[in-house]
Amino acid sequence: MKILHVNNIAGVASTISHELRNRGIISDVLIFDENPYSFPYDYKITGNRFMKLLKTMLKGFKYDIIHWHYPKQRKTISIYSKIKPVIKHYHGTDLRGKFEEAFCIVSTPDLLEYAPNSIYIPNPVDIEKIKPVYRTKNPKPIITYYCSAISKIEIVKEAKSKIGDKYQFIELKGYRHEDALNLLANSDLFIDIRSNSWYGVTSIEAMALGKPVIGDIKDEFRMEYNPPIIQYNYYKNLTNTINEILNNENLRIKYAI
Repeated sequence: MKILHVNNIAGVASTISHELRNRGIISDVLIFDENPYSFPYDYKITGNRFMKLLKTMLKGFKYDIIHWHYPKQRKTISIYSKIKPVIKHYHGTDLRGKFEEAFCIVSTPDLLEYAPNSIYIPNPVDIEKIKPVYRTKNPKPIITYYCSAISKIEIVKEAKSKIGDKYQFIELKGYRHEDALNLLANSDLFIDIRSNSWYGVTSIEAMALGKPVIGDIKDEFRMEYNPPIIQYNYYKNLTNTINEILNNENLRIKYAI
């Protein structure tokens, strides 16, 4: 079995590919554009839109299945699927607000409503490369947070303004993946509050690193999947929730494990 992953959103494709290789399956990752996170890949296709399509098709002839992540190139995929089996794997804005009738994979449960024939497969992280750091030696607690297109960043900014310089806030933006992991490992708390009522890959990495994670999970998802995410307003508001966790080491460790 040979599988070609197209696009590498949040390193999901390379993580899956690595595990498939461990299981004896030939699996490679193809990308079109570099990103600041420096996720690993096997092939990079350059050129204009037509040349990218042509080169990808030629490369894909060597594989049995094409696993297309973030499949916004619907016309391209429609053409490609006439030649090779294509599995579409949606990651967020590529599907949110749209509709997919065919079988596909979605990376977050909020996307299920846009693809009735989809299956939800949680995002993976390579825990062999991540060792938990439950305690830090920071003289001032460090809070890391992530801002995406669907982040409720105004809630974080309000809490940051109220807290002042009691804690150090670091936004994980523009860092290479390895550097971001090091910042996470040295932090005491991670915040990821999103409008889709779920959480991202960085939250999973933070949990694997032994960090409590604050987010916003709606009741339906919490009942169905029971994610280990602290509700940002559990102690009335984000400011109080941050203070409760960081001022009580036992509570912080409890939420981190």
